[in-house]
Amino acid sequence: MRISSLRTLELADFTWLSSGRATLVVPGERTKTGQPLEFELNAEVTARLKRHIADFRSRLPGASGPYLFPGPQGGARSKTALSDAIRRGMRRAGLEMNPHLFRHVIAKIVTDADPGAYLPVSRVLGHTTLDTNMAHYLGAGTKASGRYLDGLLSETMAQASKGGR
Repeated sequence: MRISSLRTLELADFTWLSSGRATLVVPGERTKTGQPLEFELNAEVTARLKRHIADFRSRLPGASGPYLFPGPQGGARSKTALSDAIRRGMRRAGLEMNPHLFRHVIAKIVTDADPGAYLPVSRVLGHTTLDTNMAHYLGAGTKASGRYLDGLLSETMAQASKGGR
């Protein structure tokens, strides 16, 4: 998620499911592309979100407002302030990384592991076309793509030898 959307998340954007997990819906008017984003959060992220809300958010100035990351006056925390907080956390973990770089790193890790994931990665990143994902985030990826296709061909050949096709 882009920092501009992250900073404007509201508590009302989350729905708490009976499974103990949460869903997040970001309306299109709060995304760069105008496309709404919807995610079902995994159990670990849901637990961290609940902890932030229960233990930390209330300590922030402006916590009486609707924002997950409130600013001092109750509005959304500024892009710079949220970005700086993320960078400080990354430095404590021994990494020098800005929030936008997370998008690149996640896209690279996922598509190196599974080049067939270009479309889902593109959707999660909020791109309107797959071309954006391919051109700006992933590069050629031919080595990973070759491994992926080799695996598909091996699987197909194994099924064919078993009479599956």
